[in-house]
Amino acid sequence: AAPADGGKCTTQGAPIALGQVGTFSGLAGPIAGDGLTAMAVWAKQVNARGGLACHPVTLYTRDDGGDPSRAAAATKDLIGRGVVAFVGNLTALTQSGFLPEIKKNCIPAIGIDFGAEWATEPCLFPQGGGWRESIAGLVQQAADRGHRRIGLLYCVEINTCSSIGKDI
Repeated sequence: AAPADGGKCTTQGAPIALGQVGTFSGLAGPIAGDGLTAMAVWAKQVNARGGLACHPVTLYTRDDGGDPSRAAAATKDLIGRGVVAFVGNLTALTQSGFLPEIKKNCIPAIGIDFGAEWATEPCLFPQGGGWRESIAGLVQQAADRGHRRIGLLYCVEINTCSSIGKDI
């Protein structure tokens, strides 16, 4: 029970289980690996202050290694372990495995915003302005620096890449 004035917790509530899935190893691991550390530091800091509304946070992380089937299995496993939300997920390469499990169970997923579904699915809560806005910002920054041409290489194996390629 948290006091109304926002002070110290008077009693500790039940732990809140949060999950994190991402490509933390393999070819793309160096790009996303710091996200693993960042979420661990966040959970430690939140718990040092008494938790979320006096509920300690238990963070479960899973590395999908860049494999969508591993992302699906990891997401399903964490949901089965009682995870109530997913945070800090870095699944740009593995969303085809991650998102179906999220949608099927309507478990809130907070963070990352690649792909059109992040703007339409009720259980997805993107961070930032969205991928369309991010692309527009990158193009604007290039124009502000005097660049007048742009090229785009994208992959067809990943739905996110195909979506971005169609929208630009």
